[in-house]
Amino acid sequence: MKEMRFGSRWCHWINWCISSAKISILVNGSPSNIFAISCGLRQGCPLSPFLFNLIAEGLSALLRSAMAKGFLSGLKVGCGRMKIFHIQYADDLILFSEANELYLRNTVRILRGFELVYGLKLNFSKSKLMGINLSDETVSEWANWLHCKSEKFPSPYLGLPLGQHKNSTSIWNPIVEKFKNKFMEWKSKLLSFRVQSHSD
Repeated sequence: MKEMRFGSRWCHWINWCISSAKISILVNGSPSNIFAISCGLRQGCPLSPFLFNLIAEGLSALLRSAMAKGFLSGLKVGCGRMKIFHIQYADDLILFSEANELYLRNTVRILRGFELVYGLKLNFSKSKLMGINLSDETVSEWANWLHCKSEKFPSPYLGLPLGQHKNSTSIWNPIVEKFKNKFMEWKSKLLSFRVQSHSD
C-alpha cells in the first residue's frame, strides 16, 4: 500500500484490522480460550476482497516489468495487436506466453518471487497447461516439469468452455439449463398456491 502511495493513516488502519483479530475454536463442542491472530486475511472478512485486489495488482506490476525487460513474451491480440500476459478474475488467473521453455521458466521464477514477497503460493496441482499448435508430448513434458496437469482446448473456465467457438450452442445450453433450474427453485420457494372452495 505504501508503494501505491496510500497515506500512512490508511496503512495503519489496514495493518490494525488484519493483526488485531481474536478468535476461539470449538474443541469437542466447547469453545477454547480466545487467542490473537498475528497476521493474514481471514475468510469472510469484508476487507479480504479489497486487499486481495491490491495484492493482485502487485503481481500485475511484476509481470508488466518482466515483459518490459524481455523476460516474458505475452500475447498480441486484436486489430491493434495489444500485448497481454495475464487475465485475472478474483483468484482465477490465466497466463499467456509464446511456446518457449525459457519464458516458461521465467514465469515460474516470477511466481516464486511473488510467493516470497506476498506470501501467496500458486497451487500447481490445480493448474493446467494448454498449448496451441504444440505437440501433446511437448505440453505433457512441460506440465510434468511444472507438476501441473496438461489439458486440451476447449477447457472450462468460469463456467464456460475456453477455446470453443463463441456462437456454438454447446456453450450456452448448460448456462440456459442452470438458469432454468435456478428459476424453478426460486419459483417453488416464493410462489404459494391458494385453494379456493366453492360453496353452492
